[in-house]
Amino acid sequence: MDISIFDIVENGVSNRDISNAITKMLKDKYGEEFEVKMIGNRYGTFDDNAVTTYCFPKSNENLLFTATMNKEQTVLEDDFYLRKVTFDLEENIKSEFKENNINVIVKSKIIGLNKLERELTIQEFIKKYNTTNFIAHIICSENVSEDDLKNIYDKLENKYKNIHLKSSVYFIDENKFEEFSKVANKMPSITNSIISEYSIKDERIIKIFEGTVKVLK
Repeated sequence: MDISIFDIVENGVSNRDISNAITKMLKDKYGEEFEVKMIGNRYGTFDDNAVTTYCFPKSNENLLFTATMNKEQTVLEDDFYLRKVTFDLEENIKSEFKENNINVIVKSKIIGLNKLERELTIQEFIKKYNTTNFIAHIICSENVSEDDLKNIYDKLENKYKNIHLKSSVYFIDENKFEEFSKVANKMPSITNSIISEYSIKDERIIKIFEGTVKVLK
């Protein structure tokens, strides 16, 4: 018989109880239904005071974000509104690559900001936080010429005026792309340590800063 992660009990508290508590608090806060995809550090294990989870709104299972609840189940911290901004950017980056018949995995984050107090579109965010830098990790299964990268990022700059975006574009073996995709789809962001576990054939850095697009290598 298969056992769900939500049936696991640690220190007298089940993962299902944690999941139910967090999704209830998220629904009360945002007025929509959520689900927990993964439960990470939790009280009684690595962190005695809080539990960290990856969640998504039922309306979009691909929009993963982080939610942390204290042991007393009275305080919830999350980056839902912030992840909606970065998710929008990720989808548009993927769309621009797709127009060039290139499939990519994209994960992005915003430097120096952990959450938003209200919902903003990406254009509203850029206007309000116009010195904030976006960081993106882009994984490709095939090589992309410098000219094609420049063309893709010129379109992004034209769409998101005044955005500051630094992207690391990694090229991996095609037979590893699907495997990497499954790993990336389980988490809101990916780290350099995760990327380094795969055979990187090449890497390029591309930046949009003050209206200028530069391919650095």
